[in-house]
Amino acid sequence: MLTLLIAASLVLSPVALAGSKGGHKGGHKGCDTDTLLEDYLALFNERQADWTAVLHPDYAVESPYGAYDLAGWQALTTGAWTAMPDVQWATERVVVDGDRIALEYSFTGTFQNDFMGYVAKGQAVVGRGMEMHELDLQECRITRTWNYSDAFGFFAQLQ
Repeated sequence: MLTLLIAASLVLSPVALAGSKGGHKGGHKGCDTDTLLEDYLALFNERQADWTAVLHPDYAVESPYGAYDLAGWQALTTGAWTAMPDVQWATERVVVDGDRIALEYSFTGTFQNDFMGYVAKGQAVVGRGMEMHELDLQECRITRTWNYSDAFGFFAQLQ
């Protein structure tokens, strides 16, 4: 069950920043947070598994479902993209304060391939969540993410 919930946090957590209704303009100490977040979104929405340009080598995610590192994150995103190859994320609100970025996001997709024991039936899936990111401003990369997502709502849609 814990593995299932960790996978849910992956599906529910991606930062989606294009079309943000409350984005941040500019950067801090040489780090252009707009560009960093746009690049992060592009990795999700274009299904690019090489996160090293935006995530620090020591990256860690903490969520209600568990914790994982950069390698674990790369593996989980690949699994989510296989399950919902058309998934797209959007940001509802973004707040930048020094080396922290807080955001609210939503996502939509179609459950097209089996995932974590759930049989795909082609159903539409929607979700919401919030994240807090900590940045290394000198490298302009995300070092840590705290994710708060509706994993139970997501899995209810897969049944």
